[in-house]
Amino acid sequence: MSIIHCILHRFAREPDGVTQRLNLSERSLSENEASAGLLDTLSARFNGKPRLWGGFAAEGEEHAFAVQLGAYLGGELDFVAFSRQAAERLASLMRASEQPRDGQLVMLHTKRGEVEQLWIALLPEGETLGVDEQGELVARRTLNFNAFDLAARVELHEWRAGETRRYLSVVKRRGLKREADDFSRWLGLVEPVDGAETTRALLEAFEGYAVDEGWSAEQRRDKREQLTDQLGEHASRGERAPLETLAAALDDARPEAFVDYLSRGDHAIEHDVPTDRRTLGSFRRYTGRAGGLSISFDTTLLGSQVEYDAGGERLIIRGLPKKLKEQLERRDGE
Repeated sequence: MSIIHCILHRFAREPDGVTQRLNLSERSLSENEASAGLLDTLSARFNGKPRLWGGFAAEGEEHAFAVQLGAYLGGELDFVAFSRQAAERLASLMRASEQPRDGQLVMLHTKRGEVEQLWIALLPEGETLGVDEQGELVARRTLNFNAFDLAARVELHEWRAGETRRYLSVVKRRGLKREADDFSRWLGLVEPVDGAETTRALLEAFEGYAVDEGWSAEQRRDKREQLTDQLGEHASRGERAPLETLAAALDDARPEAFVDYLSRGDHAIEHDVPTDRRTLGSFRRYTGRAGGLSISFDTTLLGSQVEYDAGGERLIIRGLPKKLKEQLERRDGE
């Protein structure tokens, strides 16, 4: 993936704790090893987060970001001017809501083949110790990716084409709702759908479809694994999954069958399915922890290596992991 432009603008709180200060950069950063590393980390963190998927507002104050972005893509603004205008408006929203923020607003325009994207993140700053050329300790500012909660990505190629309403994805933040609302309002996010809820709805619909098809337990496990593998591939890249691709993974001879099933029910599954890695993980594994006991196993093992006795509230496990068995045998021999 090549970086067309990359820029950082610094947000800082004044000593009074309520006033937002903004230090604007005057030039884009060069594409080098550092900016490539920034993009790699940003991409990995972003793709692993629960997200809301939607589009830009078509009118009103919330349409401002789309207007600025359109002016840049249309050649009326250069990238620096576009990013400065956008940063100034975000700072203004934060001042109005009295929610100042410290950190760096990162904006990257990237391209890989036909895929063109705008990455946006407001990253808190940290501080670490380093050593200068004279061997002296120096304090250095760092970007804190552990507090990765205000971030978005625009699929520019999809926005231009106008063939989907889900070209804007925003990290779904927990807590501090006002800050998240400011960020979404700045972008003009409208009609968002929750990637986790959509993924869950699709997986639940699959279970109903499997019953209708009369699949055996083994067939259901195999088909479930094929479906989650397909969803996982798209989720790892932070992409939506085309419904036709998922349907073909279940039955390449009758790919329309699953699509028809979804259309007959009240499933509200769109043509391109927003994906969520965490939801997929919970669907692939059963996990639980209480009172010093922690259990986790693949869902495919239930009914074969693992049996559940609901009446007795017991799990029966066949074929213990080698290391666990060795520990138990050592304990038994003491």
